[in-house]
Amino acid sequence: QSDSMPNLSVNVSGGNSDDTDGNGGFDISHGGTSPVTITAELRGPYSNVNRFSGLGPDANVAPSATPGVPAQITWNDTNSRQDERSTFWHANHVHDFMKDLDSNFTELDYSMPSVIGRTDGFCPGNAWWDGVGMNYCEESAGADRANTGELGNVIFHEFGHGVTQEVYLKHGSPEPVGDMH
Repeated sequence: QSDSMPNLSVNVSGGNSDDTDGNGGFDISHGGTSPVTITAELRGPYSNVNRFSGLGPDANVAPSATPGVPAQITWNDTNSRQDERSTFWHANHVHDFMKDLDSNFTELDYSMPSVIGRTDGFCPGNAWWDGVGMNYCEESAGADRANTGELGNVIFHEFGHGVTQEVYLKHGSPEPVGDMH
C-alpha cells in the first residue's frame, strides 16, 4: 500500500533540511542546477525508529534529486523493514491524533525513540513503553507470535502509555498501577 509519510526529516547532503507535511511533501531550497543527494531515515520531529541490536543499520534512503524538479522518496523492502515503516507511520498518526484532541499537550512533542525487532525484555509477542519511548518484539514463529511493530493498534496502545505517564505527572500524581496504566 502506498501512503504519504508526514513528519519525516529530509536532508540535502551538505545543505538544508525540511520535515514533510501532512501529504508527505517537502521543499528544500538549494542553489544550482546540478543533481544533489537527499537523505532520510525513518526519523522526524515526533518519531525515531531504530533497529534492535544485531539487525544492521536503521532504514535509510539517499536518492538523487535535481533542484527545481519534484523528488520522491519511496520506502520499501529494499531500504527498510515493514515494522520500521509501520511503526513510523502509526507513531506519527497517533501523535497527530493526540494533537487534534488537545493541541496544548506538548509533553510528547519530541523525536520519540521506537526500537523494532526486539528479542529481549518482554518478548516474544509483546511491546512496552519504557518511560521515554516504545519497544516492539520481532516475530517469533516458534511461539506463534506476530511482529508487534507491524500492528497499528499496538503502536497506538504503547503511545497511550506515554500519554498516561505525562498526564499523571503533569498533575502531580504518581503513575497508576500497571493494570490501570
